[in-house]
Amino acid sequence: MSKFSAFAAALAVLAGPGLAHAEMGTVRVHLGDVNLSSSAGAKLALWRFHVAAAEFCEQPASYPQDRRYRQCYDALMAKLVAKLDAPLVNASYVAPAPIRLGRR
Repeated sequence: MSKFSAFAAALAVLAGPGLAHAEMGTVRVHLGDVNLSSSAGAKLALWRFHVAAAEFCEQPASYPQDRRYRQCYDALMAKLVAKLDAPLVNASYVAPAPIRLGRR
């Protein structure tokens, strides 16, 4: 899998409503040492994505109540997984369900 051996996810996060104040930037995640064809490797890749997204979106002390952080984090995780496009990572990633607000 040479395609993934030196993978670094470089991703510009576009400004949009609800994103944390780190709206534009680049995220790099080193995965060159990860075997993406194994379940353990897929989990490790997702863990590294989690750490990078939490840092990029600046996880607040009020986590998980901070909606702007959560929107930034969820969008970035989805983009990182899509950019990598590794079958086991895709299968291991569980995208959060959208939050629906009810009417009174």
